[in-house]
Amino acid sequence: MRAPREPLWLRLDRAAPWLAALTALAALAVAFRWGTSVVGGSDSNCYVSQAGLWLQGAIRSPQAVGFDPPWPNAAWSLTPTGFVPSQVVPGAIAPMCPPGLALTMASTWAIAGPSAVFAAVPLLGALAVWLSYLLGRALDRPATGLAAAVLVATSPVVLFQIVQPMSDMPAMAWWLLAVVLASRPGRIRALGAGLAASAAILTRPNLAPLALVIAAFLAFRPRDARHAPRRIADAGLFLLGVLPGGVAVAVIQQWLYGSPLSSGYGSLGLLFSWSHLGPNLRRYPAWLITTHTPVVCLAVAAPFVLRARTLQESDSDRWRQATWLAWLCLALACAVWAAYATYTVFDAWWFLRFLLPAIPLLIALCAVVLVAIVARLPESARAGTAVACVAALAAFFVYTAAARGVFGLWQFERRFRDAGEYVAARLPEQAVVLTIWESGSVRYYGKRLTILPDQIDPAWLDRVLAFLDEIGRPPFLLFETAEEPAFKQRFQVSSRFGALDWPPMAQIGREVRIFNPADRARYLAGEQIATERVWTDRPSVSRR
Repeated sequence: MRAPREPLWLRLDRAAPWLAALTALAALAVAFRWGTSVVGGSDSNCYVSQAGLWLQGAIRSPQAVGFDPPWPNAAWSLTPTGFVPSQVVPGAIAPMCPPGLALTMASTWAIAGPSAVFAAVPLLGALAVWLSYLLGRALDRPATGLAAAVLVATSPVVLFQIVQPMSDMPAMAWWLLAVVLASRPGRIRALGAGLAASAAILTRPNLAPLALVIAAFLAFRPRDARHAPRRIADAGLFLLGVLPGGVAVAVIQQWLYGSPLSSGYGSLGLLFSWSHLGPNLRRYPAWLITTHTPVVCLAVAAPFVLRARTLQESDSDRWRQATWLAWLCLALACAVWAAYATYTVFDAWWFLRFLLPAIPLLIALCAVVLVAIVARLPESARAGTAVACVAALAAFFVYTAAARGVFGLWQFERRFRDAGEYVAARLPEQAVVLTIWESGSVRYYGKRLTILPDQIDPAWLDRVLAFLDEIGRPPFLLFETAEEPAFKQRFQVSSRFGALDWPPMAQIGREVRIFNPADRARYLAGEQIATERVWTDRPSVSRR
């Protein structure tokens, strides 16, 4: 007589760990295939360049400018994007961003070379996908964890950030690790959760209050009254693990900015305001729902669904613990939102990245509710319906990500590397490049000093260019096409170079042009100026 076939639902539970691991590997593959792997704008330059400075022991070293600039606001004009003038060491610059991701990148750099800095975010992103599975499993069952892993891996904002060298994905991974470790009792886990929170605080210090939420969860999670001392011990060990991160942030900020409460982002009064609350209340929920569908709202029902299980299932203690874990996830999601509710107002959907530490928590809670709904169906239809629902959501997520340009970012960002490498290959070693958005990438790839023209008084531009010529540091102007109108508006009245009324010496793709001020007089005298064109879809530089 043949043994009864195991229900598909149970087989899905059995296969869930392996499928979740494959999902994490798929997320890693996506990150490497479509990753920008470029030092580009302010954020990426801050993290990658800072990593190199930590390795060199030069994080506070004065800039080797080779001259004493005479113009006003010289310190700011010599500071590339992602950095600020040092208030501690004259002539030095300090990174604008926190040290956590840069220190992680420095570790991968030390192990596998400079290009390995771009592996840090993909690796932590893949870890976050696996942790999403563990969180969903802790809340409900392995199939719930698998649903959470798939939906986190395909989330549009997760895909947007896993391909970029920025701190949003690492912050998400470290806080998620802290939650997963704290989800089960044990002193070693509590201490590990604290250390994970330490790494998260180093990465994103403004989210430090989340540690208090986790500590409260550990101290008050439901147990037998005889275990109260153990709960207090777990909370204490967790806070002990948090301590190194908090102390490190304070020490580094004192060392870099002159105060443990200072940062590279400027005054808190400028960054946070109650006037920002209304616009942010409209923007962030709208971005979340349009990119993740209204299904994400089911998250608020998860604690009540799990609470019902304590009344229906024989293992009531297991479901009581899961209910408290669900409340922890909701509390942390609210705390993340509160941290940015009065923050500077932005107007692009991808600033949803600030809320990334909350995204896997909400998705795991949604998975709990979806699985509970499916569980009401006949047993033969449960697994198929669950797979269909998750697959449909994942397909919508990927479609949304593609429609919003996630998989084209690597092509768009490569202009930074192409322009920087052109500078390294074509411009004199003593050249100084006046540029704004590409000031970091020109320094990183081009190894040339940069000056920000938007920090130069309009009346001084001609004198700055003349000064550089006099000391043997030939100046060049490098702009993205979107920057040229602002440059012309700022300088065309006060400077003979302000109108950019001569041909560029080079054009990098369609986005970047490089001007040699020395070409202007020759052009106005009737001499033809050839423009070298670098096509970014080709491996070599062509001239026509």
